[in-house]
Amino acid sequence: MMLVLLLWYSLLSLIRFLGSVFYKKPGRAEAAFAKHDCLSVMKKFLLITRTDYLVAPPDTEIIDHLEIPSTIPDWITEEEIQVYAEKFQRSGFTGPLNYYRSMDM
Repeated sequence: MMLVLLLWYSLLSLIRFLGSVFYKKPGRAEAAFAKHDCLSVMKKFLLITRTDYLVAPPDTEIIDHLEIPSTIPDWITEEEIQVYAEKFQRSGFTGPLNYYRSMDM
């Protein structure tokens, strides 16, 4: 349970970093995430290595332009990422996104 909460917090922190316009509009992020399997979404966000500004070309979403690294860093295993992906596969991303959307930022 603690790992899932930590994952949600990490995902929410990244969402906050990426900008409120995309994620504040209900359904937009969910639709963008739905184009990818949960494992890919988890890898794209958890393993992000870019340090520049994340800007997607017009009419595309940032997640479509994030790369999945070829190697997994030492701080997490493939099995752990799979567990997180399975949790989000069952529950979806709407809950954590709604938590973020309710924040007054």
